[in-house]
Amino acid sequence: MSNAWSESTKIEPEAMQTLQNMSDYLSSINKFTVSSHSTIVSMLDSGQKIMLDHTNSNSVHYPDKLYVERKGYEVDQKLHYNGKISTLYNNLNG
Repeated sequence: MSNAWSESTKIEPEAMQTLQNMSDYLSSINKFTVSSHSTIVSMLDSGQKIMLDHTNSNSVHYPDKLYVERKGYEVDQKLHYNGKISTLYNNLNG
């Protein structure tokens, strides 16, 4: 079986150290938030370019809470997880 991460794959020591530092930091805190912005670009057969923007916000509170919010063109979603139950809310009228 082929594996993209074969033994011949080289990972730079600096990259591994950066990932380890990030992992250590995230392990030492009890909550964090990550926000991002993304754009989906589509090209119509006519040659017109369509760009759809989305924002994302992810909040984690260890050990058992997660909140995700995603907004953009025809998207308004919220996900809550309380350690036992996940609830996804889609505002289809947004």
